[in-house]
Amino acid sequence: MSNNSPAGAAFEKPPLTPELCQAIVVRNTPKPKNFKKPEQALGELGVVDAEQTKFHKKDIRDDLKRIRYKIDTNNIKSGAAVSVSDCSASVQNNAT
Repeated sequence: MSNNSPAGAAFEKPPLTPELCQAIVVRNTPKPKNFKKPEQALGELGVVDAEQTKFHKKDIRDDLKRIRYKIDTNNIKSGAAVSVSDCSASVQNNAT
């Protein structure tokens, strides 16, 4: 009996795998279709300045919240020169 409600007792947090963290990081960039490899700089995905970095961190936090995780945006490494893999690792290591 599934009602697709987040309040349902059957809903559990998915495991925060490196793959899930990478997917969250990439899909919250302005240009996720530009993603090619984890070593790629976020700047290539549209996180090019302080304003985009702020939005990227907020969107990652909001995405995590939907799957019942919490993270302080100050603990997310993001910015034009930050790699997707470094950002993903900061999400995995700091989300609870």
